[in-house]
Amino acid sequence: MPQEPSAQTTSPIGSPEQAMHLIEDLESQLGQLRDWQQQTEQRDGDHDAREAELCEREAALEANLQRALDDVQQERLALRDRRRVIAHRMKRYRTALLETAEGERGADVALRQVGKQRRSLCEVRDLLEHSEHEMVRRWAHHRGIVTACMIMITLSVLAGISYFAASRITAPIWGVSMVIEVPADQWQHRAMSNAVLQQVIDRPPRSSTARNVSDLKSYLQSNVAIEPTGDDRMTLSMRVDDPNAAIALLNAWSETALGPNAPVGPFARGAAQGRVVTPAMRSAMPVEDPRPLWTGRILGALAAATLLLVLICRLIFRRAQRVFNHEMREALAVLNDDDSVDEPSEPGRVGPDTPG
Repeated sequence: MPQEPSAQTTSPIGSPEQAMHLIEDLESQLGQLRDWQQQTEQRDGDHDAREAELCEREAALEANLQRALDDVQQERLALRDRRRVIAHRMKRYRTALLETAEGERGADVALRQVGKQRRSLCEVRDLLEHSEHEMVRRWAHHRGIVTACMIMITLSVLAGISYFAASRITAPIWGVSMVIEVPADQWQHRAMSNAVLQQVIDRPPRSSTARNVSDLKSYLQSNVAIEPTGDDRMTLSMRVDDPNAAIALLNAWSETALGPNAPVGPFARGAAQGRVVTPAMRSAMPVEDPRPLWTGRILGALAAATLLLVLICRLIFRRAQRVFNHEMREALAVLNDDDSVDEPSEPGRVGPDTPG
């Protein structure tokens, strides 16, 4: 800031040089005064502009302050109205809570009774579970015995059915034999004659199913084995599935061929007479019996079918058991959840989230 020039005391003029110096000093002081005057005038102008700006700011601040006061007043009015609404709601909440507390007293009594019943059900459930484990433990060793007996009975029944079916499907081969005494040349001539064979066919009761002589001759030639045993004796043997029919056929054949009334005539005089040494009879045991093989096949098929049926029934039972166990687990889970529930709260107690 320019400083005001100080006034200097003038000394008396003594000489022209001093006068010149004095004039220069005065001119210098005059210039300084003029500069100070200009600076003062400029500073006064700046002060006026600053004062105008401050006045404008003061007016703006006063307007903003008034607007803020108006907003605050409106907010106070809104808060007062809101406080009234909240107070009215709180009054209704208190009334509703009092009414609810009165109703909860009866509900708490009912809940306590339900809790007692559920605890009783849980005790019954535990007793049933314990009884079930005890019954399983007691019956475990009996189950193996019963299962083994059932398997043996089932196999016995299946074996009987298999043997019966095999007997229907096939029959054992029996050996039928007889011993006759006759010269070999005489037997062949007499036994295979058409007259003898025709009489065998016509002999009542019919001992052969052949309808004509040629069929009977072919049957005898293919099925009757002749084995000489010495002393003009021969053994006639057959392997058939119907031993009774074979015995009747051999007896009728031998009696017709060797009897005195044979259609080919009696034996020549002086020749050995034919006779039946041992009549036809069946062997004590079958010479071939396919029934055991068929019985085994049928038994295997029946056992496989029975096993498959048992597996199917077991799968169905397991599925039904899973459904039953699932429903029981859900019921037990409901009981366990009910046991874990705490005792009901005191009537009229207000929780942390309850207004009031």
